[in-house]
Amino acid sequence: MIPTGSLVNAAAIIAGSLIGCMLHSRFPERIRTIVFQGLGLCVLLIGFKMAFKAQDILVVLFSILLGGIIGELIRLDTLFERLGNRLKQVIGSSNPKFTEGLITASLIFCIGAMAIVGSIEEGIRNNPTILYTKSILDGFASVALASSFGTGVLFSAIPVLIYQAPSPSAPASCRTSSRRN
Repeated sequence: MIPTGSLVNAAAIIAGSLIGCMLHSRFPERIRTIVFQGLGLCVLLIGFKMAFKAQDILVVLFSILLGGIIGELIRLDTLFERLGNRLKQVIGSSNPKFTEGLITASLIFCIGAMAIVGSIEEGIRNNPTILYTKSILDGFASVALASSFGTGVLFSAIPVLIYQAPSPSAPASCRTSSRRN
C-alpha cells in the first residue's frame, strides 16, 4: 500500500516551506500571526470533534503521560537536536535557525491527534482523509514557519514521513482488514 496521505502531507510541507523561504522577510509578521491563529482555531475545532468521539479517554490520557515521561527519560529532545545539527552539517547549511526550525516544525507537525489518528486511519483502513486535511494545515503552517526559520522547516518533512507512513513490516491483515468489511 502506498501511503498517499503521508506523501501528500510531506509534499505540502515541502511546498509550503519553499514558498516561505522565497518570501522570507517579505512575509509580514501580522499575516504570519493571522495564519497561526486561524490554524490554531481549526486544530482546536478538529481536536474537540475527535475528542468527543473518543470512547476510552483514560487510554488517551495514560498514553500522553507515559509518552511524555519516556521521552524525557531517554532525552529525546537532546537526541533530536543532535540529529538536526548533524543534518545541518551534512547539507552544509549556514542558517543559524536551521535546527530550531527543524525541531519546531517537526513537533508541530508530528504531535497531535490528526497525526496519530490520521496515520492509523491510513494504515489500517486505507483512508487518508484525515492526513489530507492535515496536509492543508501543515502546508500553510510551513509557509509561516519557513519564512521565520528557513530551510530547517523544509527538512521536517522527513520525520513527518517516517512518523506517519505505515511500517512495511506491519502485518498485511492490519493493513487490509477494513477492505474485507
